[in-house]
Amino acid sequence: KINLSKRKGSKRAERIMEAATGEAAAKVRANPQNRQTHMRLRIVAGTKARKLLVSPKDANVRPMMEKVRAAVFNLLSARFGGGGMLPGGARWLDMFGGTGSVGIEALSRGAESTTFVELDRWVSKNVLKVNLHTCGFLDKAQILNMKAEDYLKRSIDYPYYAGKPFDFISVCPPYQLVSYPELFDLLSRSPLVNEKTFIVVEYPIEFKYQIPDQLNTALGGVLEKFRDRSYGRTWVAVYGPTESESARINPNRRDASKKKRTTDIDAFRKRHEEGDISNDTKDNRR
Repeated sequence: KINLSKRKGSKRAERIMEAATGEAAAKVRANPQNRQTHMRLRIVAGTKARKLLVSPKDANVRPMMEKVRAAVFNLLSARFGGGGMLPGGARWLDMFGGTGSVGIEALSRGAESTTFVELDRWVSKNVLKVNLHTCGFLDKAQILNMKAEDYLKRSIDYPYYAGKPFDFISVCPPYQLVSYPELFDLLSRSPLVNEKTFIVVEYPIEFKYQIPDQLNTALGGVLEKFRDRSYGRTWVAVYGPTESESARINPNRRDASKKKRTTDIDAFRKRHEEGDISNDTKDNRR
């Protein structure tokens, strides 16, 4: 049964790939004057919450839905103490940047910097840069006009090309125009990924059989797939270290919150022993 389902999924994937030969997309890209934008996206939370973003009207760019972004970032934030924010100093890599909604969401939620990889120069200039300027994040962003696969290959050939490993990586490609096995292979060989990197991968149900349960890293260690769920036709898989290792970017975050709660409890007990609580209660009753 498993083999039959895989075979069926493979055929569906092939039909999608054949249907997306790129003729419609090529026509649009060949006439950039015909491309237009509209404002239908917004930042979900953080310092730029509810900020509107522009996106292309054509189907060449497919941004991550708001409800999916909200769920993903809340999940990641929970690994660092909650509150909807990312740990300070975090570096985010937004592959297939498009509108930049994912990387900008990361900046809004406390990431220190984001690197966007986007092949379409028109999108980079008229959409991504515009959104970064609108949110005031141009100084925290780097835009690279190239294929995401080529970026990973260059990091493999030249390990110091992109600096140290990223803390978070989002992979939200145009489904029909990429090879998920190739992407996972490049990620596993790239020094941009280590055993403590979190990776978010968006994919359609037709390619589910191509999504592995874990990802070996070139620098040692294994990233486990700890979340894999659907949002309509869209599926999102999240890879990362075990929960006990998640606080390595800001290791004092949880300890500080626990210390604060303990201090509050101790203060309450001390007041109760001194009789302040009972006196306050009597005063309030009067």
